[in-house]
Amino acid sequence: MEARRLDILYAVEHLLPATGGAERHALDWLGALARRHTIRATWLEGGSDAPAPGEAPGKLPAGVEGVAVAAPDADGGYWARKRARRERLGTAVARELARRPADVVVTALHAAPGAIAAAGEVGAASVLVLHSYESLCKYAFDAGSECRPRSGCRACPRALALDPDERRELIAARAAHGEALAAVACVVAPSRAVAEACRAWSGREAAIVPDVAGVEPERGPDSRGAAAREVGRHAEPGADGAGRILLAAARWSPNKGAGLLAPLARALAPRPLAITARGLPAELRAELQELRHVDVVANAPIRHLLAAASVLLVPSQWPEPFGRLAFEGLAAGVPTLASAVGGLREYVPGPQLVDPPGSVAAWAGAVRALDDPEHRRAARRAGIRAARQVVAVPPADRLETVLRAAVSG
Repeated sequence: MEARRLDILYAVEHLLPATGGAERHALDWLGALARRHTIRATWLEGGSDAPAPGEAPGKLPAGVEGVAVAAPDADGGYWARKRARRERLGTAVARELARRPADVVVTALHAAPGAIAAAGEVGAASVLVLHSYESLCKYAFDAGSECRPRSGCRACPRALALDPDERRELIAARAAHGEALAAVACVVAPSRAVAEACRAWSGREAAIVPDVAGVEPERGPDSRGAAAREVGRHAEPGADGAGRILLAAARWSPNKGAGLLAPLARALAPRPLAITARGLPAELRAELQELRHVDVVANAPIRHLLAAASVLLVPSQWPEPFGRLAFEGLAAGVPTLASAVGGLREYVPGPQLVDPPGSVAAWAGAVRALDDPEHRRAARRAGIRAARQVVAVPPADRLETVLRAAVSG
């Protein structure tokens, strides 16, 4: 018997333009599942969500109905704005469910409590996708964090640094996320690292679905291998060692290794480096641009950046929830070095993990090791095998299984 077609409503704070890994992953699975389910997506747009100058707004995959909602013009600090956005998305979800019921509401990140509450009001199942740690704590997993979140944010240095109104907003946000985690039918995590954190913080078990694309399975006895065969199909860039060393991030921050960029660039001189621009503070950008062997480049589509790369460096300094960029480098056949942290430990080949992650000497030594042609070829082959293993069962299929379980449960 053919499985029932689901009506799925995806509701998030950010979707288009897809500047981060969470948005790109969402567009991947929305497109894959739209071939066999009815899918709507609603998100907030305008204000800080508007495309940057010269940036394309992006578009939804074929078959996905889009309902963009104007972001609120909220005053106040970060947490006050997050409350306004959470409430606006919850209202949008309630309106959509009144217009047409859904079997399941899928949501993620900061606006999730509003969407989950709206689903609960009409008895719809809901699924929470933990792309990162926001539903557990915004600050506790940051590099160098001194937070004490088990105090209910009341004794956390980050909370105590806020003015009283913002501190109350933070505490209210944490309470909303706690209620959402308790109410949601199913939780999805991109890695064991996030799943274990979710269990430790909330007691909820999470299904593991990597934050990467799953190719729609082909029909026939070997359909399960379709996604894996896609990996490495064009895996030639950087195979001969030509090209620049690429350091890239959707947006640089201390968590992503921004503090390593200048010392690492100096340690790798005179090798040519390309460093993506988004998120670089003006002072750091100027410092990098003074180095003759460094090019600060626009955040072009990752396939374009990888095409000119000989090596990809992913210097994350926090327990990376998954690390989509490292996966894309491995899958493209670019020798990829990544920090031995979080979800990166779970699929990046061991010899390509850098430990300690904050050691410039360790990074420089790992890059020099790739000067050996055999070492480079081995890294390329191991990376392609590792990426194939991640998608051996297409992630979109895994997510569909979770959605069906939420509906039936």
